[in-house]
Amino acid sequence: KESLLPSPRYCLQIIFTLLPQILTQRYQVFIAEIHTATKKLLTKPSSAEEFVEVVSFLQCMHEKIDSLEEQYLGIKEYISLMQDYQIPIPEIDFASYQMMGADFNACKDAMVTAEEGKVENAKLFSADLIKQMEQVKNDVTLIHQAANHDMILDENSDMQEVLAYVRNLSDDIIARNAQYQCIQQYQRLFQIEETQYDELQAVANEVEMKKSLWSALEDLGLKGVIWANTHFEKLQLEEIEEVVQRYIAGIRSDVEKVENQLKHFGHVLDEWLECQKQWMYLESIFSAPDIQRQLPNESKAFNAVDKQFKDIMKRVHDRPNALQAGLTVGWLETFQKSNETLEKIQKNLEDYLETKRMAFPRFYFLSNDELLEILAQTRNVQAVQPHLSKCFDGIRRLDFGDDPRSIDIFAMVSSEGERVSLGKNLKARGNVESWLTAVEQNMNSSLRRFASNFFYIKLCQ
Repeated sequence: KESLLPSPRYCLQIIFTLLPQILTQRYQVFIAEIHTATKKLLTKPSSAEEFVEVVSFLQCMHEKIDSLEEQYLGIKEYISLMQDYQIPIPEIDFASYQMMGADFNACKDAMVTAEEGKVENAKLFSADLIKQMEQVKNDVTLIHQAANHDMILDENSDMQEVLAYVRNLSDDIIARNAQYQCIQQYQRLFQIEETQYDELQAVANEVEMKKSLWSALEDLGLKGVIWANTHFEKLQLEEIEEVVQRYIAGIRSDVEKVENQLKHFGHVLDEWLECQKQWMYLESIFSAPDIQRQLPNESKAFNAVDKQFKDIMKRVHDRPNALQAGLTVGWLETFQKSNETLEKIQKNLEDYLETKRMAFPRFYFLSNDELLEILAQTRNVQAVQPHLSKCFDGIRRLDFGDDPRSIDIFAMVSSEGERVSLGKNLKARGNVESWLTAVEQNMNSSLRRFASNFFYIKLCQ
């Protein structure tokens, strides 16, 4: 017995020594993490970046909470074990262990508080993100303008100066792109709609293309100097061809892409201008209520095109980028369909004018615009006055009396001021071609009557 007891006693002594050390070490690691987390979660963010840090940290805490719970229970088991075997625990340490549960609960409460404040803070800092996004857009616009500097487009410009210039632009656009990606990441964390800004990538591609072109020119220039100073027989033609093909291959796809884009843009622009030309002519016609009433189907079709055309023009006004607008998916088909509709409306309008001319042949003396001016104001009988001299060679105007709203036609007046009565009960009522036909008939009957009376008087003399 005396021989066997020393070994277990020695082991127990080591265990009693190690347990307090292990407990202290685990407690310090656990409580340090809990205190740090509580402080960070309760800190009020003053910027979008700080809020993102809090949200990200809160997500990490949600993922780690089970592990922390296990650490907490493990430390409590160590304390229970030491108490069961009466292993001494210093009073100061024991007091700290007793507060561990309260500290852990305070950390959980801080997590709840941070979670509840996410919505309010997201609304608060979303406005800040919008301002940052507007600044990014302004910076990208300036970079795009700088990328079109005359120096870049001039092959005689100083190469090193241009290279330094485009490389700075490339660094700037990379920085703006990183800022844009960061804003989108924040928006995802805030659970708000992500801002889309396609023009950024377009500008980045343009800057990168121009940088690549000038870098290629520099490299090719250096190789050209070497080739120029090499004896012709020693030139490696395969190497030269490989270098040249490499530069051509590097931009071939971009050149073909731009070429196809410009061709498509040209087709869109042709259809756009044609649509605008027809729209400008028909818009003033179909804005007249009388024309809308007389041509309801054509008016409805024009209104549909009008709405579509104005929507496109508004979008272009808001984002004045010609190439981007010309490459918008579906616009070519839209303009083609609109032009077909407008051409059909134009044809129907001409057919309509033809029916009016057939009803009153003297309308053939008027142009389409002049006739439309009359038809667009059928309720204003005075609208025919400027065109009467073309319809009737001897009539300058019709006498409607002193009341400008009168529809009673009393007489016709020549360019010399001669006035001939047209009889009674002649009114400008109904379709304009109808009452102008009545004017023509009364003109003939009145002139015939006056001529007969004059002839009779001459006979009597």
